[in-house]
Amino acid sequence: MPWPKTLWLHVCLVWSIGMFVARLGTAELVQHKLALVSTIAVSLLVAIAFLQVTKAVEMTLAPPVPLELAISTAPESATYRLSQTELEEQLTYFLAVLKQQPTHLGLLLNVGMLYETLGNTREAHYYFELAAKNNRPTPRLVWGLEK
Repeated sequence: MPWPKTLWLHVCLVWSIGMFVARLGTAELVQHKLALVSTIAVSLLVAIAFLQVTKAVEMTLAPPVPLELAISTAPESATYRLSQTELEEQLTYFLAVLKQQPTHLGLLLNVGMLYETLGNTREAHYYFELAAKNNRPTPRLVWGLEK
């Protein structure tokens, strides 16, 4: 769930709790023992809402996780010197793992890099596109790898 929607839901929750407390203050429950129980319940709900809002804000302020690729097409890298057979074996392995986790960003990027190393730019572009779609917070980072 995107963070603005999550934040909005938490604001609505806090608003609803506030309205409940306001109505509770004007109701007859204030005169009974249920007022204490209701107040405690409302206090707990407010604490939970506050923690959820804090968590949502922390998630939006957290820096994106750096990408770590197992495959590199730079001429000085070890994977650049792999044979055609080794590259195809790695591609087969990554495609098998990708079937289990079709939206895994690292896998999509590695498959794209392998296709690029093998010279299949059309397939490489397809997997880079999928990686960009699955990496909404930092799509420019994925596009920078495509060059």
